[in-house]
Amino acid sequence: MEDPLLRAFITMSISVAGILGVLWYVKRRTSRGRVGQELVGIEVIARQALNPKAQIFIVKVSGKTVMLGVTEQSVTNLGEVSIQQQVQQQQVVNQQEFRVAPPTQNTSQMPQPIPGVPPPLQPIDLTFSNFVKTIFKKAA
Repeated sequence: MEDPLLRAFITMSISVAGILGVLWYVKRRTSRGRVGQELVGIEVIARQALNPKAQIFIVKVSGKTVMLGVTEQSVTNLGEVSIQQQVQQQQVVNQQEFRVAPPTQNTSQMPQPIPGVPPPLQPIDLTFSNFVKTIFKKAA
């Protein structure tokens, strides 16, 4: 006499093993496609998401560096980019970020913000006592 619980367990085990086998096969087949993309000679240098459905890519293809605008519906060539020019511009911006004088007491001598560079963040006291003070300060 067969036990229905044992029969159900064997059937479920065979089903799970079949699903795992199919997943293994699909993973093995799809991982081979990624190797072929590298052989084409396309290198993604940078990616910047503008919103969840739009991105800008800087891609190197056949020795040329190209900027691409990518959305769900299309890919648009935004033009060629000179990497050396971009690196020089980034170095200038980095130098401007660190050109801030130390704070002084006299407000007329305070450093002026640099256009295009966000102001530095002020340190925040994250202690519990400061949290309690903030709550009571807002309640009053």
